[in-house]
Amino acid sequence: MPDTEVRITKPTQRSTEGVTWRKNKPLEKGLATEAVVPSSPTIADEYDVIVIGAGFSGLVADRDLRSTASTLLVEARDRIGGRTWVAKVDGEDVELGGRFVHWHQPHLYNETIRYGKRKYIKSLPHPTGPPDYHFTTNNHTTTIDPLTTASKLEKFYKDFVSVNDTTPEAFLHPPPPLRETRRHQMDVSPQDRPLFEAALQMFGLDRPEETGFLNVARYIASSDSGTKLLEKGGTYSLGGGGTTALARSILAEFTGGVLFRSPVVGISQDGADGRVRVTTRDGRTVLARYVVNTMPLNVLSTITFSPPLSGFEREVVERGHVGRGGKVILALEDGNVPRPFFASAATSAITSSSGCDFVASFHKAISPTDGSVIRAVGFLALSTESPDLTTEASSEKILRSYEALVPEAKVEEYSVHDWRSDPFARGTWACLPAGFGDGKYWDELRRGHGNVVMASGDWAVGWRGFIDGAVEQGVIAAQRVKGLLRGVKV
Repeated sequence: MPDTEVRITKPTQRSTEGVTWRKNKPLEKGLATEAVVPSSPTIADEYDVIVIGAGFSGLVADRDLRSTASTLLVEARDRIGGRTWVAKVDGEDVELGGRFVHWHQPHLYNETIRYGKRKYIKSLPHPTGPPDYHFTTNNHTTTIDPLTTASKLEKFYKDFVSVNDTTPEAFLHPPPPLRETRRHQMDVSPQDRPLFEAALQMFGLDRPEETGFLNVARYIASSDSGTKLLEKGGTYSLGGGGTTALARSILAEFTGGVLFRSPVVGISQDGADGRVRVTTRDGRTVLARYVVNTMPLNVLSTITFSPPLSGFEREVVERGHVGRGGKVILALEDGNVPRPFFASAATSAITSSSGCDFVASFHKAISPTDGSVIRAVGFLALSTESPDLTTEASSEKILRSYEALVPEAKVEEYSVHDWRSDPFARGTWACLPAGFGDGKYWDELRRGHGNVVMASGDWAVGWRGFIDGAVEQGVIAAQRVKGLLRGVKV
């Protein structure tokens, strides 16, 4: 039996990451999770391949290379999963990062079948039909009809991507650059514009002007339509241990070495021997013939590459993506909160007074351990001036902001991982900024950097910013490295 299978069967441990706030109790820092994995007892000085990052891109690349090369997996955190992981809170599984799956996401869905997880795919609860839709603008919250809203949004999205009679599917392989001010060209009534702007801001949890037009068009094309994006990209998730259970299953097939709590600070390939040197923060250097680098886009600017990245690579790395919002899992007292519900706020309703403002929330579930508690997911718009979400001092701002979005809510508890302040993520999912579509920038990153193959869901060809995109890039990276080891460029 491979030693990785022994490693990951240890009891649930605590990560150093994540916090839970509870009313009238001390802040709990560092949450229990089955994602924590110890390092291998011995680490060699050289491998055929080093894979940097134990998110889904790295785990899949490692697994697919297991019979081809000696491999080392290097991870900055104390756990697997990257920007996805499940914490144990009050005996329940809480997804603190990416969580969505759908059978139209081919790479991820294939993984659920491979590991017998398909039976755990579950939908958000809508037991009595569409959820109540609460919309906030100008500090006023109203309830609007969900079916009418869906119809309006579908028209918004269709018109938004209809540029010179171009269909949404064209943006999977886009034409020359298009204007990024498309939202200002839209013929939308003053009454409906706040709803339209609120829908656009959900793509990156940022102001619509920060989100690239092609980024929105790509999501719509991947889902067949705008309103179907909510179904295919935001309705179904995994039970049975969630994303962490799936990540553990992938790791169980890997037979190489693993090195955790080891942030990479430098990647050098200047030596005459042609080897790549990977240096960690504690000064350890390990050599490899090839490296698969799966670090998120917003982290790459903190790494010293030698030789430096090319001009196009450097430009996109320095700019990064604009997905820097926040996700909070809340426990609400089951009083006046409608079930199910969806709430959102218009851009005009986002103030900067607290620095952390909820822009959307939806009903997730009734607590299986306490039927009087509603679980909800809330999304925050954050800025560089926003407070650290993991401190006691920020709790009052979080509570006040959430109750402004959902006035009936009484928050009993919440759990959060502050991805924006996380040095190994520096943001949530990839939302590309205005001016950055597909083309020269992403072609350069996907082409790789010498003997370093770049692989991240942040520049996936398909479901960019989703777990599916991460799996896709891991598959492609492993395929390329297998070819390179045989002397064939793939």
